[in-house]
Amino acid sequence: MHSWRYPFLLHISQHLCSFCLSTKVTQTLNQRVVSENTCNDAFLGHVGK
Repeated sequence: MHSWRYPFLLHISQHLCSFCLSTKVTQTLNQRVVSENTCNDAFLGHVGK
């Protein structure tokens, strides 16, 4: 249901995670991986509601 929203949500998620990662470019690789996972989890949690 609401399949028309998926392309839009995917588009937004790419921007959110890009912003999320771009604010942490000075961190180490390990920290960056954690940041990416946190960003993805936060977005998926938001979409799931």
